[in-house]
Amino acid sequence: MKRPFAFVTTLGLLATLGFGCNPFQAAKDKISEKIGEKVVEKTLEKAIEKSGAKDVDVDLDKQGFTFKDEKTGQVFSMGDNVAVPDNFPSDVPRYPDATPKSVTMNEEQQEASLMLETSGGLDEVVAWYKDEMPKQGWKSASSFDSAQAKIMSFEKDENGGTAKLSVSVTGDTSDGKTSIILARNGVEKE
Repeated sequence: MKRPFAFVTTLGLLATLGFGCNPFQAAKDKISEKIGEKVVEKTLEKAIEKSGAKDVDVDLDKQGFTFKDEKTGQVFSMGDNVAVPDNFPSDVPRYPDATPKSVTMNEEQQEASLMLETSGGLDEVVAWYKDEMPKQGWKSASSFDSAQAKIMSFEKDENGGTAKLSVSVTGDTSDGKTSIILARNGVEKE
């Protein structure tokens, strides 16, 4: 009889002092968050599939989201620091220490784009790409300059056609970052 009383008294004392009020609250919060995340993912998947896409997979996390069409392999990711797929074209140079903000890929069409953000300045980033592109086999096709942006187009022979890559660099944004957008088009046959 004394043991149950001592146990209840100890629990009451702990609750009064604030210890163990709900030792499972953190787990409960995490489970609720995951359930909500899964509900939103499934809702988005259904909405996208109704628009004509098939076998779409949506993955939400705290840093962003990813849409993947399981049938075509097409991928779109956006967030604070997205993962660049392993099969992203290796001839598209990524500025060192830049943070990926969005990525799209369509292997079937041989198309890919990548948006990066860096603390490097506009002129520094542009100089790096001018130096790096020929190392990857790209030849300058055209360019456009303004005070805040630089757009460079490159081409190279590939599989009996011409592949094209656009590099857009925008600097001096409100947060002091430089944005880089890389867009690689599939091979155009002549």
